[in-house]
Amino acid sequence: MNQNCKCNHDQINSLGFCLDCYEEVTNTDNYVQVSKDVFMTKSCAEQQIRATTQNLINKQKLSLLLDLDSTIIFTDQTHLYDLDEIPENVDTSPERGFFFQIPEYSKKVFVYFRDGIVAFMTKLITLYEIHVVTLGQKDYAMAIVEALNKLPGGPFINGKIVCSEDCISEILKDDGDFQNDGLIERNEDTERRAVKRTVPGMGSEEVQIVVDDRIDVWDNHNVLQIQEFVLPNSENVKDNELERISEILKYVHTEFFGGKSNVRVILSEMREHILKGKKIYFSKPKGGETKMNKMTEFIWNAIKRNCEMMGAVMQSLVRVDGENKTDLIIDAKPYNGIKAVNCGFIMMSWIMMEEMKLEKFEITDDNSQYKEITKDEIWEDRKRGDSDDGTTTNLSEYTDDSSDSSDESSEEKNTEEYKNKQKLIRACIERNKK
Repeated sequence: MNQNCKCNHDQINSLGFCLDCYEEVTNTDNYVQVSKDVFMTKSCAEQQIRATTQNLINKQKLSLLLDLDSTIIFTDQTHLYDLDEIPENVDTSPERGFFFQIPEYSKKVFVYFRDGIVAFMTKLITLYEIHVVTLGQKDYAMAIVEALNKLPGGPFINGKIVCSEDCISEILKDDGDFQNDGLIERNEDTERRAVKRTVPGMGSEEVQIVVDDRIDVWDNHNVLQIQEFVLPNSENVKDNELERISEILKYVHTEFFGGKSNVRVILSEMREHILKGKKIYFSKPKGGETKMNKMTEFIWNAIKRNCEMMGAVMQSLVRVDGENKTDLIIDAKPYNGIKAVNCGFIMMSWIMMEEMKLEKFEITDDNSQYKEITKDEIWEDRKRGDSDDGTTTNLSEYTDDSSDSSDESSEEKNTEEYKNKQKLIRACIERNKK
């Protein structure tokens, strides 16, 4: 290395050459990867993160990391066409979607936007710096961003576009092997996976919030999970998820600049009362000591972790025999007076940010099949006001009858402090709607 070089070598490429002075850097221990071919010194990255964070706060904005596939767009092979083909019965208006060309296959695919995409983007552009983080390829992501920015009121995407080729990491697959997916890393100690947050232009974690239909590739404390977007069978079915999520995002923004100053804390406080004090008994199938594969174990641990984040009290495993058995559970036959529900109860409570009605997910002795619950049913409940209002179901319905703690937990959820907290959240959301 040239000793007369005054460059700090803040950024180098994957071959170890400085991007500013082109000198080779032999000691790269102090560098972190910020894109596919770019590494930055830790001090420089931290400085940029601090500067970006402060700039966001000065503009009264937060950082929104937005997933694409199954979050705000949908496509599959059934919507694949020849390049010169004009498909029938496809609404090609800009707000509905656009054609993405795949030249190497002489095909094009129609990419559908989720219902309410324009209203969603319009509401959030003044509150958030919007970034795109996707497992898709760069050209695919760029085409989606370009189409989004051409919608009425655009451009909307004014932040970074992070794709699968931008980082190197590992992901756990069903068979327990590993593959590079470009975005996430696995913690060997906890079996958890989280997006690498070394992209300086997104700010610190305190100002970041993620919207994604999956939580397994993120640190749950920052993620706001949305229901998976699939194209409805009927045009009469309206998807309201973006409307719901936008109201939560507006609430988070209001709370942050109202004094909370940490997105993780705000989301944690919103979740910790969902199943406050509820005693959850997980069950395993007969022969539950059988070793689970790594993916199953990961999901199992994730469900338990989400229960705890929603305030539930985790109990020991219960061994249950019978036809209705699974590794993951919460979906065994009733045991000692405990109401058995399938894991959809936990998943939907987590996604909807409120406790779901047990009856929709209950499993009985003479029904070993899962009861399916759709988002349309849940939205109808919410419109009718059937969702739990903060006082929720009595603990004895799905805890041990002999438990002394159920009354205490039930009383806690009926305290004025808890009710006032729920009223405050709802009032803030209603105020933001205006």
